[in-house]
Parts: sequence; structure tokens; C-alpha cells
Amino acid sequence: MNTEKNLYEMNYTWLSLAQKMRLKDKSIAMFRLGLNARVAGIIGRMTEKELQKLSTHPHFIFTLRIQNPVALECLLADSRVDHLTPMHAAMLCLTETGGYHGI
Repeated sequence: MNTEKNLYEMNYTWLSLAQKMRLKDKSIAMFRLGLNARVAGIIGRMTEKELQKLSTHPHFIFTLRIQNPVALECLLADSRVDHLTPMHAAMLCLTETGGYHGI
């Protein structure tokens, strides 16, 4: 397993997706990706060379938005209302706290 190559591919894929989403609909991209207008603008203007350069960063350049382990475990648990899980996940992802103030 080549960790550096995998990190590059993940970062490049995320940046490319973010750029495509931003170019298609800036407001929706900002909402779904949790980006502010300035960062969304920078990503939208990045050249292929800049995408590749930033992708070589030795860490993930994105982060999991659900930061509360209990909230994450609840999303993974079996439930009688599994059809609500995507909605609950979306609500957790859209909060600034990532579920730290309850589910």
C-alpha cells in the first residue's frame, strides 16, 4: 500500500469534485461541502497544476464533519427507522459542532 499515492488520489478526487460542484452551483457546493465563499472561490479558480500541487499535501485536506463518536455510532446502529438515517447524517454534517451538542 502506497500511502502517499492514496492520499494524493483522495485529495485530488475531493478537490476535483469540489471544483465541479462549485462550478455547477456555488451555493449548493458551499452548503454540501461546508465551505465559505472565499474558499469556494479559490477552489473554483484552481488550475490543473494547482489541483495537483495541493493534492500532494501529506494529510487529508478535508475532514469528517461528524466529530461526536456517539453521534457516529448512532448512525451506524440498526434502527427501526433506517429511512431517517440519511436525514440525521445530513443534519449532523450541517452543524458547526458535528453532533457534539446532541443528536
